[in-house]
Amino acid sequence: MSNKTLLVLAAGLGSRYGGIKQIAPIGEHGEILLHYAIHDAVLAGFDKIVFIIKRDIEDDFKKAIGPYAEGKAKVEYTFQDEAYLPQGYVFPKDRKKMLGTVQAILSAKDVIHEPFAVINADDYYGRDAYATMSAYLDELRDMPKDQACMVGYRLINTISYNGKVNRGVCVTDESGNLSGLSETYDIFPEGKKIYSDFGTADQKELDPESIVSMNLWGFLPEIFGMMIPYFDAYIGSLEENDLKSEYVIPTMIDDMIKDGELNVKVLPCDATWLGITYPTDRQEVSEKLIALQKEGFYPETL
Repeated sequence: MSNKTLLVLAAGLGSRYGGIKQIAPIGEHGEILLHYAIHDAVLAGFDKIVFIIKRDIEDDFKKAIGPYAEGKAKVEYTFQDEAYLPQGYVFPKDRKKMLGTVQAILSAKDVIHEPFAVINADDYYGRDAYATMSAYLDELRDMPKDQACMVGYRLINTISYNGKVNRGVCVTDESGNLSGLSETYDIFPEGKKIYSDFGTADQKELDPESIVSMNLWGFLPEIFGMMIPYFDAYIGSLEENDLKSEYVIPTMIDDMIKDGELNVKVLPCDATWLGITYPTDRQEVSEKLIALQKEGFYPETL
């Protein structure tokens, strides 16, 4: 089993949730979502964890997750608000948000030198997803440097009953490689059917078995050098008064695929994704994870 890193995106503001949702207690004994992620990732063979955070949550974040993570794997912290910026670009003083998840990943370019997976800190991906990713990363290290992968979830396993969600619906070619992501907004369940009503007069019914991206990506370390020109081009395209737009991983991946710079293998997964998008999601997620602990799937205390 070779070295593999888990890169955790934890610098988000949690605007829809309200507060630092990455460290909100969720388990019966105060466990947070990341405890479950780390447990599953380490079982799957990840031996290093890099957390991307912001300086203003550093103390709280390290107190909540540091001792647990450091007891399981090698741990590094990087800071999105100190991440790479193109030469000459000055971060606008009136801008409240960072520049997106591409910039977040670039904050880790000097501490990751091995194949790595990317996850969101506020998502529960399921043990099978980490095992699937880990196995493919072992294959990926012997492939050409323009190869990557993504664990894809069935749409029906990713919806929320507490509010509308956005998903990147995967479009694949005959080889199972990602050919594009169709960003689909305002998705909600109604009975046994799933709809999206963003930007249309009539609701659009979606296939519940569609494979969607939940931002579980797998890369070789060479991706950092490939990302910089794309991030630079994005920064160069910004209007002077643009204080909100972000360059996110799915958009960059789509750009790279269209340019023939990257091939992304889609790895379908039957796991059920859990996440805290809205405050009302918390109770449902908590109940499901506590049940898994009581069943012995997880230790009684993580």
